[in-house]
Amino acid sequence: MTSVQPTNEAWVVMALMALVLLPACVSSDSANTRDKSAAEQFSPLEFTTRNEISFFRLFGQPYGIDRFERSRTSGSQLSDSKSRRGRMPVTGLNFDQATRICADADGRICNHREWAWACRSSSSRKATICGSGKDLHPTGIYCPPEDGLPSDMRSNAKEWAVGPFGNPLIVGLGNCRDFRIASPFKRSQRLGVRCCY
Repeated sequence: MTSVQPTNEAWVVMALMALVLLPACVSSDSANTRDKSAAEQFSPLEFTTRNEISFFRLFGQPYGIDRFERSRTSGSQLSDSKSRRGRMPVTGLNFDQATRICADADGRICNHREWAWACRSSSSRKATICGSGKDLHPTGIYCPPEDGLPSDMRSNAKEWAVGPFGNPLIVGLGNCRDFRIASPFKRSQRLGVRCCY
């Protein structure tokens, strides 16, 4: 009887399956302990009110995301951007500029799963996509924030995100799950960013 050795491709497939199935194998007791400790670490209402950040949990890991697209303040420098309601979003950014904006805010560009989870959580409370067609508008005007949730995720400016291999993606295409792979040099007057923490 001869033994069959797995090929390199088979090892890769098995490793990917383990990564997908691993979160499901965590015991409910340890998940509950993690959720309690995360809840004790964060007071979402306090953080959301003070920093314009919404907090979520994805696969048991807490993370924060800007409630609004990054917007210019009174300064002209990109490093002066904030997540504030009622301001025009910073757009025309390439991937490197978006990365620097988030680094200046002590954050990072959201990965696609984080962005999509926050989008689905905030969009589930709204029956339709709110917005004003193809025109950019001040943040949070047509999609008023509810209960500290992010605003304008399926409307207004499209946003940069990061794919599973660190590749640049564009999200905010009208559906929370939709994305488009893009060149890091792409710029558009409809393309901005919101940061994760």
